[in-house]
Amino acid sequence: MILSKEVEVKISPKNIAWFENKGYIIPRYKDSHYRWKIKRGTKIWVKVKDLPPKSMTLVKCSCETCGLIFLLPFQQSHRKNCKNCHYVGTGKDNRCWRGGKPHCKICGKLLTDYNAVLCKKCLCKENSPVWKGGKPKCIDCGKTISYGKQRCIGCWGKQLRGDKNPRWNLDKTEFQKYRIKVNTLTRKNKKQLFEDWDGKDYYNCRDINNLPKKDITIDHKISVKYGFDNNISVEEISNINNLCICSRKSNCCKWNLNSDDYILSKRFFK
Repeated sequence: MILSKEVEVKISPKNIAWFENKGYIIPRYKDSHYRWKIKRGTKIWVKVKDLPPKSMTLVKCSCETCGLIFLLPFQQSHRKNCKNCHYVGTGKDNRCWRGGKPHCKICGKLLTDYNAVLCKKCLCKENSPVWKGGKPKCIDCGKTISYGKQRCIGCWGKQLRGDKNPRWNLDKTEFQKYRIKVNTLTRKNKKQLFEDWDGKDYYNCRDINNLPKKDITIDHKISVKYGFDNNISVEEISNINNLCICSRKSNCCKWNLNSDDYILSKRFFK
């Protein structure tokens, strides 16, 4: 409903004839050539009912549903509700439904799914138990996540560990299981091994301390393959006394040989 009775309108060449036909007097002046002119930016007060049908002049309106007072262009003054009340409901229940697409019942956003009631953002607000007015939070750790998700990447990965992961391979060979156990125990000795390291390659005594980290590796003096073939325990293979630090090149050349066999081989001297 329109509350304004009169509004101030700026005069332009498009509306001069309109308001003069309604009986309004527009102030004019004579220029240097004695011609009647209208000063640029001239404004007059007119009644709201005398405005042109497509006028963009703002008028005060009140919402018939919630009573909110808001400004609206005169050409849209046929609307009876504010923005929040205008988009309540979806589909045919929506007040602005004209056979088109429905709107979110909370924010009024246009929806692409005709059967949807809420947009993606508002849906996440209602479903997230730790919603705090900003972005949604992970339901496990409370970390900020993107809209439409319930868990962060870390918590999502924990849900898929072990046999819950679709890529979980239950058909591992005995050697693969043996190697996994060796690598697990080897990582526990990694910190102490690097603290006692003198910065040289174990096999050729060259200084490799300045090499990138990706080119420095931990090697087993008695190889994992040899230990598996000869039934050597996992603890003995992964013991810190069986570990050494070498360059990646030396490790690749050694392959599945033991340290003594590799040092005596001709591969090192080539």
